[in-house]
Amino acid sequence: MKSKAGDPKGDFLAAFQAGRVLLHPTDGLYGLGVDPSNDKAVARLNEIKGRLEGKGFVGLVSSFEKAELFYEPLPPWAKKMLSLCWPGPLSVVFKAHPLVPSHLLGPDQTVCLRVPQLSHSHWFLEVLKDLSVPFPSTSVNPSGASPIVSGLLAKEWLSGFSGVYIPDELVALKGAQASTLIKLEKDHFVILRQGAFAEALVQEAFQSSWQ
Repeated sequence: MKSKAGDPKGDFLAAFQAGRVLLHPTDGLYGLGVDPSNDKAVARLNEIKGRLEGKGFVGLVSSFEKAELFYEPLPPWAKKMLSLCWPGPLSVVFKAHPLVPSHLLGPDQTVCLRVPQLSHSHWFLEVLKDLSVPFPSTSVNPSGASPIVSGLLAKEWLSGFSGVYIPDELVALKGAQASTLIKLEKDHFVILRQGAFAEALVQEAFQSSWQ
């Protein structure tokens, strides 16, 4: 299923409500997502990727304020740090609030959230603003393979599967890479994966958060 020209946000939300697997932009690699309350849609996404059931997602949200609703209360330093880093390609693991949908929960009742910088795909930011919960996202690739970095290549791979929504607006992203992944602890953070957000910038924000 492809979007119709002229209303990418409306078409995307209609496909979301219909239980489609959704190709979507981010501030890095393209991603695949679904309605996290739709078990059949989550199962279909896992089937397409050959992905283990129960593996976590990154939850995309439109703002730091919205992210706060789905974390347990953040330490003051973490609030300041994230306000300095977001929006941007930094995915952050912390204890999950009870409002978090079960399919977004990771180990030990944590959730991984990100506020993407979507200057090239403003319509998707508007989608995230409209959703009442984080939008679960995973990379576009068969499980275990390298992520597909091109929207056109993603479209080509996904065209062989039913139940997939592909938007018309597939912006070419030069040098796209996965987000940096960190976990917040009581008084520090741990880098779990280095990616598009430079470690030096994370460290700078962390130091500033204690001043």
